[in-house]
Amino acid sequence: MDAETRRAAEEHFNRGNQFDENGQREPAIKEWLEAIDLNPEHVGAHFNLGIAYAEEDDAARAIRELREVIRLEPRDTEARRVLAKIHLDADQS
Repeated sequence: MDAETRRAAEEHFNRGNQFDENGQREPAIKEWLEAIDLNPEHVGAHFNLGIAYAEEDDAARAIRELREVIRLEPRDTEARRVLAKIHLDADQS
């Protein structure tokens, strides 16, 4: 991946974070998806999507995104913790 594509992905990721900080979840999700479109290995975008989907009660998508984080960063303990919580919450439902 070239530097320009990587930079564009990072810009989408950062814009998504700004939207999310302002309580605008839908545009944040769109920006994070665009970041992943440009850089499928963008761990931060996958993680943020996982959190967003979990908070939107979309466990299947949250699990998919968090598993991708763990595939890309096997030692990411926060992704593992959130994933475990989603599974526990689903078991208690």
